[in-house]
Amino acid sequence: MSARTGIRAPSIEMLTWICGKPVFALQRGTIYIVALFATSCVFCPKALADLGRLQEKYRDMGVEAFGVAARELAATADEARARVETWLNKKLPNSTIPIAFEHTGEMNKLWLVASGSVGDPTIFVVDRDNSITYIGYPEPADPDLLERVLTKVMDGSWDTSAEAKKAHEKWLEVALVHRANGALSIKDFKTALSTIEELKEGFPDNLQYREHHVKVLLEMMHDFEAGWIVLAGLVRDAIEKNDDRWLLVAMQQLFGSPYDYSRLPFAERFSMGKEWPAAGFMDIELRCSS
Repeated sequence: MSARTGIRAPSIEMLTWICGKPVFALQRGTIYIVALFATSCVFCPKALADLGRLQEKYRDMGVEAFGVAARELAATADEARARVETWLNKKLPNSTIPIAFEHTGEMNKLWLVASGSVGDPTIFVVDRDNSITYIGYPEPADPDLLERVLTKVMDGSWDTSAEAKKAHEKWLEVALVHRANGALSIKDFKTALSTIEELKEGFPDNLQYREHHVKVLLEMMHDFEAGWIVLAGLVRDAIEKNDDRWLLVAMQQLFGSPYDYSRLPFAERFSMGKEWPAAGFMDIELRCSS
């Protein structure tokens, strides 16, 4: 089980409750806002306080919110609990939502890691059918976002809305980038490559993902056969777009990159220059020589 939008929410049976009315299981018919936080997070006190206000406003409409400290670095459960209690007394002494912690790492694994979360607090909205319908972080530039999500979940319009699609795509992109970076950090190039291919498919106009696709194949995996195919595709798309930025990157990848091109066909690389849009080619020459 993993925490992604559109699937059933994972279990919360492992939680140990510190304050407020415990939520031992997610009940069908109730909408839950689950905030996973950390005591090291400077944004979490305000986020939890804001959730308390949302719960007070919508409690009679079947909304419950609670917070979980799921990744406290403590040697024992008692130490983790003491740390959370001290933090609550100092940062959120009048919490109006239940607060729990989980020390074994199970909550972190099933919710945070599985969702691709890279920060605190991470907010999950679980609909009346016990499906995760939204995952995100508080947006300082859009403080009403979570309430808009909540009201649309309540009236059943969220899942089919344009805002839901945008939010899902944004979260998916963050999660995939996090997975790719994690794989690269441990030299798991196979996972990194498949993840970057997902990013490329989902966000075809993102030039950075196209560059990284080439880099992983040529520089890291030394797969020159596959790398040449991907590089040739990048060049063709750059020529078709006739966009200065894409053309500059394509030329740098063809002739100015640090990769070992001894096994790539120079004649084919050079012949692509003949297809280059004249104006774009001149602009690139000027930029490279400046």
